[in-house]
Amino acid sequence: EQEYSSKEFPLFERTTLGNMFYGGELTGIWTCGKNIAGGWLYFLGIYDNDRQDEWTDFEGGTMILGKAGYNYTKATSLDQAEVKVQLLHNTEPGFAESPGDVPSPQYSNCLSLSNEITLGPYGLTVEALWGDGANGRPDVFGISAMPFWFITENLQWISEFEIAASPEENGIFLPARYEALASGTGDKSGDSYFAAYTGLNYLIHGHNLKLMSGIKYAHLTGGPGGGDYNDWTWLAGMRIAF
Repeated sequence: EQEYSSKEFPLFERTTLGNMFYGGELTGIWTCGKNIAGGWLYFLGIYDNDRQDEWTDFEGGTMILGKAGYNYTKATSLDQAEVKVQLLHNTEPGFAESPGDVPSPQYSNCLSLSNEITLGPYGLTVEALWGDGANGRPDVFGISAMPFWFITENLQWISEFEIAASPEENGIFLPARYEALASGTGDKSGDSYFAAYTGLNYLIHGHNLKLMSGIKYAHLTGGPGGGDYNDWTWLAGMRIAF
């Protein structure tokens, strides 16, 4: 799901594990190719693990992203069908140039297996994620599914379902942008998380100007204090991109 640009992502926020693994905007080099030998694709990138707003000074660790996949559309009656596996290796999890900088994710390795299909106005993306915790952070794993339907050329129905788990009670964190800001949430980490979202997007000028609205249910189980999070969130907004 991180391959979607922010303006094209059909939901208000990415999944919990997707956000926990996010490495930020980094400086690096990469090579890639697709449609090799009838449908194979690859990507290999090496990045400096230093999240700064300005040009990096290359003093952090290194992030290495490798990806391999296969486009099997021709073997189906679908408009698009592609499966991919991706591995992200972080040589220095948690690195931050200074206390004021956002630290690198606390995972040595992150693995993603995804499958994306579309047929006419319908589509479905399924992704399984696993993270190898570092610096005391426990391992995490989960799966998400994102079906959509373009009811008309401009009106899109979108849903997402996510299940995430960890062997320890502080492995999963509530999404910081919405659920974690709710009053009375108590513990903001736990060992299992379930979320379901459904809503509508109206594309006024493609993804450059669209109205979005939906409702989300989320449940977080366990935590250092034994508390759970169980609540609904309604979201409405307008996304603008220049």
